[in-house]
Amino acid sequence: MRYALLAGAAVAALTIGASAANAQITVTLSGNDDIIMGYTNNSGTTNSTTRPYGIYNRLRLVTRADGKADNGLQYGVKARLRLLTDGAVTFDESYTYVGTPEAGRLFLGTKYGVADDLRVVGATFVDGGYDGFYGVYASSAFSKYMNSDEYAVTGNSDNRILYETPSLLGFQLGAAFTPADDVSGTDVGRSTAFSSTATVPSGNGGPGVFDSIYEFGGKFDSTKLTDFSLPGGAGFALSAFYEGGVAKNATVKLKNLSAWLVSGKIDFAGFEIGGLFFDNQKSGLPSGVTGLHEVDEWSAMGGITYTTGPFSVGYNFQRGVNNCTSSCTSSGNGSSAGTIVNSVATSTYGDSGQGTVSSDAHIVDFDYTVAKGLDVGVEYVYLYGKTPAGTASTRSPTSNIGIVYTAMSF
Repeated sequence: MRYALLAGAAVAALTIGASAANAQITVTLSGNDDIIMGYTNNSGTTNSTTRPYGIYNRLRLVTRADGKADNGLQYGVKARLRLLTDGAVTFDESYTYVGTPEAGRLFLGTKYGVADDLRVVGATFVDGGYDGFYGVYASSAFSKYMNSDEYAVTGNSDNRILYETPSLLGFQLGAAFTPADDVSGTDVGRSTAFSSTATVPSGNGGPGVFDSIYEFGGKFDSTKLTDFSLPGGAGFALSAFYEGGVAKNATVKLKNLSAWLVSGKIDFAGFEIGGLFFDNQKSGLPSGVTGLHEVDEWSAMGGITYTTGPFSVGYNFQRGVNNCTSSCTSSGNGSSAGTIVNSVATSTYGDSGQGTVSSDAHIVDFDYTVAKGLDVGVEYVYLYGKTPAGTASTRSPTSNIGIVYTAMSF
């Protein structure tokens, strides 16, 4: 209740006097469409029933209505539509904002978190890098290995109250409160209990596990300084964030949310070097279970790109570490791999399949900008994983993935 009152007071403070001012609303449509054609050669898994190639299509359409009053007040609405499997569509963002250039902006509605907005991401490619889609072509054995480029639940589009300051002396800060993760749109999700028959995915705590989530952080960008510049037009940016929350009640007590993320990049003479690291610690994993080995779940990634004219070439690396805290089947995957089932006896947590799983991704990419908003490229990805379960071959699965892509934005 107190968060709703604070949000209401902030809106009132930002909008005071706006009713007496004239405003004009501008409606815009933008988006992007990525077509990713891939071919893969996997080891450590059975390919007899799996076609080695395919086409992946990601379409996103963004509709905005933005207004500005004569007194300087800025406000608007954003809705983003995504194309999903078999033609299904969803709105992954739908929120209202209000603010001024001097006071910053307040966002209310279904939205991604502070780190998603403000984190520094450098040296990435259209497909690969930190938000690559190559995983859809990887061996199924990698389903429990791969971490994303965002910690904990900031990458979930949930119902949030979020505030971001204006940029001042290169700094910009943000803070957010989320009543519950995996709750968006018309869903309120007031239950504080986690189902005793549900499965909690290892890695990021899984959806719907945490309540009363708070996040804060910010970034510094040297290129925003008007009275300072580095030699040769070089620039750098840094960001850091923290997220906390309370684990819901479950048959097996789960650890509270505590995660952090840092990232940065340097640009000079056509080169960009970037890196990102996040640590979810043991958020959402069982607490007080005898004989259960757990490690922090984290991901580290970095890369370098060189751009000259319409051409870009580069290399990315990512390592992810997760827990396999329930039984891992001999295929290195299986329905229970990398999961914690609340309804089973606690003795099963100490079985021979539990342990640490990890994956490495090496990505080489060549990109050509055909015209403004249209890119084409080719990419090679090598994935290597480690798991404690299965035979010698399935404990270290690999994937060699070749990709040709087009990316259009407007």
